Amino acid sequence: GLENMFAAYYEYPDDLKDLIERLAAAQKKSIKLLAEAGCDGVMAYDDWGLQDRLMVGLNLINEFFIPFYKENWEYAHKLGMDVWMHSCGYTIEVLPLLAQAGLNVAQLDQQENMGLEELNKAVGGKLAFWCPVDIQKAMVERTPDGIEEYVIQMIKTLGSHNGGLISMSYSSPQAVGHTPENIDAMCRAFRKHERFGLE
Repeated sequence: GLENMFAAYYEYPDDLKDLIERLAAAQKKSIKLLAEAGCDGVMAYDDWGLQDRLMVGLNLINEFFIPFYKENWEYAHKLGMDVWMHSCGYTIEVLPLLAQAGLNVAQLDQQENMGLEELNKAVGGKLAFWCPVDIQKAMVERTPDGIEEYVIQMIKTLGSHNGGLISMSYSSPQAVGHTPENIDAMCRAFRKHERFGLE
């Protein structure tokens, strides 16, 4: 369980590292199989953020996980694949570490809790972003015109690095209160404003 894992960082660090190492070894085998199947990339799913901070200290992520990320992501790159990662919540502090370890694309469903300008300053040009409009605030609280304004701001910040922003729609919009009108506004705005500038 998650609570036991939080305690294990301090109570059983060697055992936890052994477990993470075994999981990383299994992941490496999966990366090899995906490359053999002709895949262009691999995707990881590690939620590191709560709403306003990381789940654990940056020092723990760096000690327990970054070496294994780095090894496996270098292996994926050697096999000709890009590395993508979904990580929700407040992750701005860990994104530079992930970029240094070899991450190519960060999939973020939330951005407003960190700020578009702040994300751009932290890792703009070092990572590409695969994002919908912020699913918890902008898509719920804004009008269709406000959503288009948010898309424009995304392009001006995260998308200002020649391919730094890849648009997407959220897979379960009804579960987070997105109206059909706002979903349509987001999709229209992403299509309307081209990838290399605003028209």
